[in-house]
Amino acid sequence: MKVALILKCIMVFGVIHGYAQKKILPPKDSVTNPSHSDTIYLNKKMAEFKVDMCLHGLLDSVVESDKKMANYPSGVYFYLLTFKKGDKLRYMNIKPVPWKNSEFLDYTGVIRVRGSSFLCRGDFESDKIFHKKKANQVKIRLQKPVNTSDEQVFFQEPCLQGQFSLCNGMPIYIEVYSKNKINGFDMSSTENDSKRKP
Repeated sequence: MKVALILKCIMVFGVIHGYAQKKILPPKDSVTNPSHSDTIYLNKKMAEFKVDMCLHGLLDSVVESDKKMANYPSGVYFYLLTFKKGDKLRYMNIKPVPWKNSEFLDYTGVIRVRGSSFLCRGDFESDKIFHKKKANQVKIRLQKPVNTSDEQVFFQEPCLQGQFSLCNGMPIYIEVYSKNKINGFDMSSTENDSKRKP
């Protein structure tokens, strides 16, 4: 009886331990380097998307703003684009993130603009302003520290913020975080329409 009880306890422990291990393991597309266990490496092919012209100008301006300053070279940084749908507004947040210090791994699409990458997460795939390019995939390699620190918070205030109403559908409340000034957009934090400056 004691032997049977011991075996049963071992089996139960094994199931629980296995479930716990499954919960903490990174997604199937990522690999933890045994020699650097504090970092998760993600190697993944992502679908490439394009955006309507109403939004392309903004993304283009974000990339163009760094042309002279070179704060975010494309080989070192990507732009994190988080898109969410609310009841009355859509929300979009953009900020540069080092490829070697990503906050997330749940990106499901990439937009390429002037050689720079916008890695997308959130509700963007269900919105009509985002369009998947057929058969186009982009290979992505990035790193995520297991213990993310507050050092990833580069900026206290967005350089561009407000309600953006150039696209069809609900207005988009946009925040862009960058050390660079984004020229060409007159954003409103009220219900007034945003407009592209000539």
